[in-house]
Amino acid sequence: MTKMRLLPFQEIKEAGEFIEPFIRRTPREASPQLAQSSEAEHFLKLENLQLTGSFKLRGALFALHKIVGAGGRTVITSSAGNHGWALAWAARQFDVGARIVVPSSADEAKCSGMKALGAEVITSPSPGYDEAEKTAREMARKQGIPFVSPYDDDPVMAGNGGTLADEIIAQLPDVDNILFPVGGGGMGAGIASYVRRTRPELKLVACQHRDSPALALSLEKGEAVTELPPVETIAGGIEGGIGVNTFAILKDTVDRLILVTEEELKASIIWLIRNHQYLVEAAGAATLAACLFHPERVPPGKSVLVLSGRNISLKTVASVISGF
Repeated sequence: MTKMRLLPFQEIKEAGEFIEPFIRRTPREASPQLAQSSEAEHFLKLENLQLTGSFKLRGALFALHKIVGAGGRTVITSSAGNHGWALAWAARQFDVGARIVVPSSADEAKCSGMKALGAEVITSPSPGYDEAEKTAREMARKQGIPFVSPYDDDPVMAGNGGTLADEIIAQLPDVDNILFPVGGGGMGAGIASYVRRTRPELKLVACQHRDSPALALSLEKGEAVTELPPVETIAGGIEGGIGVNTFAILKDTVDRLILVTEEELKASIIWLIRNHQYLVEAAGAATLAACLFHPERVPPGKSVLVLSGRNISLKTVASVISGF
């Protein structure tokens, strides 16, 4: 039998200890409005209230800590928005340079946030994330500067998902299910690495955009689908291919996969405003969409839904609201 690949547990603990002084321990909030049967309880993990507006700050801080410790003074990354914003914030704390390649479709609110923190933002001609990453990796190679993956290296996974899982279980020790969005897979791989060592019976439910289902396609194919054609979506954080390293973890650890549509994501943004008065971006609403529109796919018991980010432009919010 092939041994399940997981991140080193010590790395997750190290990540948690390092980032604790920098981040917010975000609250969880009960959502009885979501429960559609007496067997279900739903709780929102409000990473949309995290500094820089998303969970990505966790992994960016820990990854940059490792690079600075090795002597790095400038880094390059690619991002649909949240990772770049988080890395720009972390770079300012460590007084290092940050160059961030974004797709042409990147939300203007996210790009403005990066620039305000002093990062150099470079726009790729393609609207898809995968092309932006290719450009950033090539720049890093030519310039001899470390590339910080938004999802596919161990420090990022340990920070983004591992520390988040530790927090979720500390806040709700008897949680039965954790629902999380999947793009490149860094959050999910970190969550799985922590959970499978501490609460192996806990169900992990991955939520992904139906039109860019890299994890679903990878599971069918048996290997990571690292690139996908760009799709028109306001959920840039869950568009594009999955990481080779993240898939190596997720393929043996995810219990269920729920695919959601663009319209379901938009409706979930509106639902959250109406019912909890919180704003999330479309990628951050993927777990909500899964519960609202596919409740039969969610295991019974106590579920924690990760709301991964809030960074959405006023223009996008207006377009979503006008459609309902």
